[in-house]
Amino acid sequence: MENIISDLAKNKLKGIIPVVQIPFDEYLKIDWKSLENLINYTLENEVSGMLIPAFASERESLSKKEVTDLVSFTCKIVGSNLPVIGCATDSTLEKCIFNANSFFDNGVNLNLISAPIKLRNTKNKNNDDAVFEYFDYFSKNIKTDFVIQDISFIDNGMEINLLEKLYNNIPNLMGYKIETKNANKKYTLIKDLVDKNCFLAGGWSVTQLIEGLDRGIDAIIPECSMVKIYNRILKTYNSGNRDLALKKFQELIPILNFSNQDIYLSISFFKKLLKNKKIIKTDKCRQDFWEWDKYNSKIAEELIDYYVQLEKDQNDEIL
Repeated sequence: MENIISDLAKNKLKGIIPVVQIPFDEYLKIDWKSLENLINYTLENEVSGMLIPAFASERESLSKKEVTDLVSFTCKIVGSNLPVIGCATDSTLEKCIFNANSFFDNGVNLNLISAPIKLRNTKNKNNDDAVFEYFDYFSKNIKTDFVIQDISFIDNGMEINLLEKLYNNIPNLMGYKIETKNANKKYTLIKDLVDKNCFLAGGWSVTQLIEGLDRGIDAIIPECSMVKIYNRILKTYNSGNRDLALKKFQELIPILNFSNQDIYLSISFFKKLLKNKKIIKTDKCRQDFWEWDKYNSKIAEELIDYYVQLEKDQNDEIL
């Protein structure tokens, strides 16, 4: 069965698609002005779309009304020129469907969903039928195309034959965001064994960006504070200068090594970076689960200064 993919997604969903972080004010209310600044900052840096609200957006701390308002607000600023992807994943399938359709009603072009944790036990092959039924039911009850987030921090995630079955039998399934162990090898297997036109994005494995590009991924979905350099790396790579792209990417490795220690460290650190760049007013987090002390705070400050200088140096190179 041929997949029916929207023209917008097919033609434009290639490149950098950042997760939009949610800025809060001193009272932990959404800072709408800072959010507008952040969305415009990502647009100025020629992103190919946006994902909202994801885990890195502190999604679990947001009320249902806040989520709806965020999606509507983002879509109004972005307009019709770029895809806005809604993260529909929730605690029940019914809530996922509600989210996807609510997001569509508020301007979202595409939805992202992952299987519930109880179905992610890849050692239990009996789960495959249940996973297929889960996504098949979801697909038949939403108004958009969608992408499956294949996520596992402990193993290789869903088997290739299951990904192939899903892709070949669900018309509005556009492809996969792969966030598993051995993600890069999985990109090649999907392109070779499932469909070379299957949309593939990397997120968690952004530390293997260059290898992912070598293997033919369509997009990366990183946090949003470093989109300027991510986009320069991608443009350099696409121009045929892989060596320079690799050099530019390797300059980010110290930051990625530090921030990838813990998801809550990552959220907090990149908010500090956005505040330093005067894009958002505060670095407040509702899910303030990371404990900063004088040692890791010093390293964070050094890395923020390092990144700001890195952007300046690359600006000078362009000039």
